[in-house]
Amino acid sequence: MSGRKKGILIVLGCVTLLGLFYYFVFSSSAVLKNVSHSRGYNVHVSENTIPVEMFIAPEMYDIEMGSEKVLNEVMYDEHHTKIILEWVHLDEDELSFSFTTDHDLPLLEGNFLYSGILHPGGSITRNSGHSNYEATTPNNETLQIGQTGSGPNSDFGFALRQPPLEMLHEGFTVRYYGMYLHEYQLKWK
Repeated sequence: MSGRKKGILIVLGCVTLLGLFYYFVFSSSAVLKNVSHSRGYNVHVSENTIPVEMFIAPEMYDIEMGSEKVLNEVMYDEHHTKIILEWVHLDEDELSFSFTTDHDLPLLEGNFLYSGILHPGGSITRNSGHSNYEATTPNNETLQIGQTGSGPNSDFGFALRQPPLEMLHEGFTVRYYGMYLHEYQLKWK
């Protein structure tokens, strides 16, 4: 192998190692993992819950009975947290919505929303259930919440129980009360 090829391989190897180092130390997912396990960070809940309000437009759930629609639509973007409507599913009993979160966390300090309280060591306390959801039409008619769920990570979801479709023709607003605002700061030794 020529010296030039060896040099190119060495440079590519260094670039790959630097990329892996960045991903495992400085990326947003690495910061969230370290913060959630209190590794090198002080973290605390600054507010018990932050109500997240999202308008669900009718075209988002305009689907056939028994089918699922993948959306990946950003519905909320605050506190270094994006809440994304992943998919919608319609069956005879319920219209289901599944959400995931994406965090863009600064390395040194910041805040973010999480659907549970993070404790040192990585344990999570969740407050899930029907009381975390409120859904209303533009005419202030209350919609009945069916199943709810949370996790893994900061994912959550809910279903509307046997929604009368005539009530949903203008869309509806959902308020989710299960997000906690966490603040974190890198420990300086």
